[in-house]
Amino acid sequence: MDGNDAIHLSVVIVNYNTMQLLDSCLSSLKTHGSTCEMEVIVVDNHSTDGSVQLLEQKYSEVRTILNGENRGFARAANQGYACGRGPYCLILNPDVTILQGSIQTLWAYMES
Repeated sequence: MDGNDAIHLSVVIVNYNTMQLLDSCLSSLKTHGSTCEMEVIVVDNHSTDGSVQLLEQKYSEVRTILNGENRGFARAANQGYACGRGPYCLILNPDVTILQGSIQTLWAYMES
């Protein structure tokens, strides 16, 4: 998901105690991502459900921002956006499942 080449798309996911949904979302991104270089940033709003451990153990390539409190969706999304290196930013909720080709179509549209 995150390479050494220039980043084309930053994907920001705000999480708060949605470990299973987050796992499904990240898995679908990994499986149905894009041919464009993208980075994934998860901003965790002080989850206590094992989300942080999931990120550390299964998705070590994901950039993670750990908040010491629940800062709310908008503030956390802005935190992720500010850290993004891509010219485009896709903000996802953790309950989103990425479908085959959807990220590629979005990126191609933005490039056109």
